[in-house]
Amino acid sequence: MDMQQEMAGIKRQFFTYRNGVVADVMRRGGSPYRMIFGLTLPQISAIAERTGIDDRLSRALWADSEVRESQILATMVADTGLFTVDDAVDWTSQLRSTEIADILSLKLLRRMPCVDAVVMRLCDGGMSAMQRYTGLRAAFALTGTQPDMVAGVARRELERDEPLTAAVARQLLANF
Repeated sequence: MDMQQEMAGIKRQFFTYRNGVVADVMRRGGSPYRMIFGLTLPQISAIAERTGIDDRLSRALWADSEVRESQILATMVADTGLFTVDDAVDWTSQLRSTEIADILSLKLLRRMPCVDAVVMRLCDGGMSAMQRYTGLRAAFALTGTQPDMVAGVARRELERDEPLTAAVARQLLANF
């Protein structure tokens, strides 16, 4: 099946599960996406299970940046073995909402074998606040195995006094 057919099949599944009430609430709440189907995470997870891991499809879904559910699904079907630190930097540079940042962190970045390198790169001072936020969210995966690194990243972020990242940095430090 070619990519256009796969994407069309996925959009049909989005339409099947769509919830106009939820979509309207999200739009009124300021969601930046042009198209919102109002699917829940369990519904998108069910689609991901049927779809399976597919790096090529995940990248096409991520590029469909005007559709909220496409970007969420992209995080669930990405191949963690092929997704690199540079990919993480690229995807986080395109983030438009903390909702997608949280899901990207939870469903993809935390599962990467090199999550520590991702965290260090995203939490670098040269990254945007949204990228650092996402890196801090991914750092929760390392609290049990690399507490010193996580605490250092969180303390540095608190020193920046950035409203977007401060609460997450404090949450990380509360683990120690």
